[in-house]
Amino acid sequence: MTRWISLIIVGLLALPSILSAEEMAPPKFYDIAPESAKPKAPISAKVKEVYAPNIIQIETGESVRLLGVEASRKIDVNRKAIEFLSAEIKGKTIRLAYDKKMRDDMGRLLAYVTLESTPAPAGTIQEDLLWRGYVYSSKKFPCKQYHRFRFYEKGAKKANRGVWEGTR
Repeated sequence: MTRWISLIIVGLLALPSILSAEEMAPPKFYDIAPESAKPKAPISAKVKEVYAPNIIQIETGESVRLLGVEASRKIDVNRKAIEFLSAEIKGKTIRLAYDKKMRDDMGRLLAYVTLESTPAPAGTIQEDLLWRGYVYSSKKFPCKQYHRFRFYEKGAKKANRGVWEGTR
């Protein structure tokens, strides 16, 4: 038994000399792809236009799909949502935060959006739209905030706001 313990200790002591420091270092998430393969996208930009309750255009000309939300099929609710978004963010600088997937199949950026003028822990535009009942939460694209978004959606449903108006 002592011999086995001695062999294990000697083996562990010899391991660092066998492996280089680079091989022993834990892998870093950014080592997965070379720098040239990483997608480039803006972190902050001015909003140029609001096309739908979940689609905006930024000053670079790129379209941004608000991650984790889906527009309603109710025309009057969509109109209110677009009016609200236009008043809130059009012409203002926003921060974009990305999740696992950076773009949808149409090439639009997929992002969580917050106003740059609001303090860091403030909620996203998506949360505001969900709280008002203007959009539905969605799992169409990978979204780490889905359960948080569902909380806001349930609040709107309980309060009978937006798409949930008259559903009780």
